[in-house]
Amino acid sequence: MDLSSSELNALRKVYSRMGDAAWEPQDARSPLIEKAIKSGFMARSDGRCGFERLRDSHVRFTMAGRMALQAVAELGVAVSP
Repeated sequence: MDLSSSELNALRKVYSRMGDAAWEPQDARSPLIEKAIKSGFMARSDGRCGFERLRDSHVRFTMAGRMALQAVAELGVAVSP
């Protein structure tokens, strides 16, 4: 599943703010996040609230996704992870 250039730019902006950290998006089931997960750019991860474990509530960039976004930023071309 390929991402459009506007979707890649949106992911680049998120990556520049969040980096390698996992975070809880406002809408974890948004079409962009679902598409990024299916494309291999992101993966779901568990989060914590105190002692409670929140299963699959957070997302993070995969290594392949980070490398692809860095290549897009450096070269200005679209690549898939």
